[in-house]
Formats: sequence, C-alpha cells, structure tokens
Amino acid sequence: VGPVPRLIRKEDLLRDNSGIEDIYYRVMTPPESSHLQISYVQMPPNAPTERRIHKHGKGQELVMVMDGAVVVMVEGERYTVERGDSLLFEADVEHLIFTEDRPVTLAIVSSPPYGQKVL
Repeated sequence: VGPVPRLIRKEDLLRDNSGIEDIYYRVMTPPESSHLQISYVQMPPNAPTERRIHKHGKGQELVMVMDGAVVVMVEGERYTVERGDSLLFEADVEHLIFTEDRPVTLAIVSSPPYGQKVL
C-alpha cells in the first residue's frame, strides 16, 4: 500500500516560517518518505544575507523556479535560474542558493530526502 494522498492548500504552504529572515521553507512530503523530498520555498530579494555553502549525501537535487529568479552556485559555477527554468545537480557537491534583486518562489526536489531546512 502506497502513501495516502496528501492535499496541501496554498495557505498552508506559507504558514511556517523557516526562522531565517523572511524565507519560507516548507517540506511538502511526509516525514516517512524514503525516496523523495519536495520543498516549497519563497525568498525575498537579497536572501539569505548569510550565504552558506553546503552539500548533502549522495543523490540529486532539482531546483525549479515558479516565479522570480534565484542564483544557484554548484562547485563554483554560477547559474541564474528564472521562472520556468530548472537546474538538476548532484546533491553531494558543494552548492549555494540565494536571491539577488528579485524575490523567488521555487520548489526543491531531492532524492533521497535530506530532511534538513537548509539553503
């Protein structure tokens, strides 16, 4: 038996603040999900102010921009990802996600789940 369907309303996505500036980060997949994690993120311009290079375990990460633009640095290479664009990369390499002059609404899809609230 697979997971029970889970409907998440738009207003529920914005209920929890990540605690980092005005960044909203919500993991949409249930905690027991073992293959996939989908996170919904809204970031204002120039966020976060403290940028942290990070990496996860072996797997892949996809950043999909729904509105606005975000900068993703992957192993020192800079990618500007705009509305409708996606960027796929190996999760176990150093990367960094931040905004410049525009806000962004995006989804982060990772496999396997890393379960952390980090950008």
